[in-house]
Amino acid sequence: MQATMHPTLAARSPALNPTLSPTLSPTLSPALATLRLLQVSVIFVAVYAAANYLTSLRADIGHGVFDWERVIPFVEWTVVPYLSIFLLLPLSFFVCRDAEELHLHTRRMLLALALAVACYAAFPLGFHFTRPQPLGPFAPLFDLLWTVDLPYNRAPSLHIVVLKLMWPRLTARITVGWQRVAMHAWLAAIGVSVLTTYQHHVIDIAGGIAVAGACFMFTQRGERRATLLGALGRVIPADRLLPLLKAATASLRPATAVR
Repeated sequence: MQATMHPTLAARSPALNPTLSPTLSPTLSPALATLRLLQVSVIFVAVYAAANYLTSLRADIGHGVFDWERVIPFVEWTVVPYLSIFLLLPLSFFVCRDAEELHLHTRRMLLALALAVACYAAFPLGFHFTRPQPLGPFAPLFDLLWTVDLPYNRAPSLHIVVLKLMWPRLTARITVGWQRVAMHAWLAAIGVSVLTTYQHHVIDIAGGIAVAGACFMFTQRGERRATLLGALGRVIPADRLLPLLKAATASLRPATAVR
C-alpha cells in the first residue's frame, strides 16, 4: 500500500513545496550589501560624532554607575575583541540571505541609532572611572580608540546594541558545531570587553540590550508586531510612558554622587 500525505501537510513541507525553501530565496547582491553598509556607516559616523560633540558642550552630564563596579578589572588585551566589532559589522550585511533580510537589518541599525541618540539627548551620561594609561603592546589601540570615541553618550551602549543586532546574522549561517560555539564565544567576549576596556558601565549595557530589544520588536512583521505592540500598550499605556521615562532619567542622577 502506498502512503500518501495530506495535501495541506504537503503544501507546508519545504521539501515538497520548493517555494518554502530558504535556499531558493533571491540571491543577495554583493553590490547592494556594499551600498547598504556604506549608507549605514556614513550615517552612523556622522550622527554619532555630532551627538558626541553636542554632548561635550553640555554641563549636565551625569554618571550612571554602581559602587561595586570598581571591582571590574581593566584588561588591556580585551581591546582586541572590543575593536573587532568594526570588522564583524560589515560581515553582518553580507551574510544576509536575501535583499529583504538585508533591508530589515539596515532598518534595525538605523532605528537603533535614532533611539540611542534620543537617549543621549534626554539623559547624557559619561564614563565615571579614571582610565589607566596602557603601556603594553595594546597602548596604540587604546590611543586610537580614545581619540575617536569621547567619554560621553555612554547609555545606551551603542556597542552592545550593534552586537545584539548582528549576533543572529553572524551565527545563523554557521552549521559546523565548533565554529558556531567559537563565534558565540567571541561575540560574548565583545560584550564583556565594553566593561574591561573601561568604555562603559553596567547600566550602559542594560540600556543597550533594551534598545536592541525595542529594535527587534518594532521591526517585526505583520501579526507578530501587532501582538507585541498591543501587549506593550496593555502593560504601559501611552499616557504613562513619558512620566516613566522621566522617572527613569531622574533615578540616574543620584549615581553622580558615587565616588
